[in-house]
Amino acid sequence: LTQDELAAFTGASRVSVNRVLGDLERRGLITIRRRRIAILDADSLAKEVRV
Repeated sequence: LTQDELAAFTGASRVSVNRVLGDLERRGLITIRRRRIAILDADSLAKEVRV
């Protein structure tokens, strides 16, 4: 998915999606490389989603 597609899917703006993805990457939950998102800490990411 592109950030635009992810934004449309979630009802958020692309800017918000970009901000959240950057925050998750800084916290070590995901990495973003070559337009791919890798989940590094699935348990912590799942807890974030439930909030």
